[in-house]
Amino acid sequence: MTIEKSGSLVALSCIVGSVLATEDYPVEIETYSNYIGLIGQITNDLADIKTWNEKNDLLNKKFSLPILYLLNYKDKDLSFIHKYYSDQVEGGAKDARYYSVFNQ
Repeated sequence: MTIEKSGSLVALSCIVGSVLATEDYPVEIETYSNYIGLIGQITNDLADIKTWNEKNDLLNKKFSLPILYLLNYKDKDLSFIHKYYSDQVEGGAKDARYYSVFNQ
């Protein structure tokens, strides 16, 4: 999904540039530009996790790539994230434990 979202926007700009410059559509440009978009989206998602405002993916219970990774990571120290996303935690992500884990 992320490649379709962010990757496709970067790919479009790279492909248009290539077609205008060379009148060719190299598949390699589409491939690498999709990955550039994916890297940009992951960077943005990580920044949103570390920001404690209305954009924070944890506070909004968004399922960004870093959050999906944490939800699929089997570690007892991260069980609070599973509980939080399944509405089993009071106090939400503003709880001091959340803050200390994500601001190390």
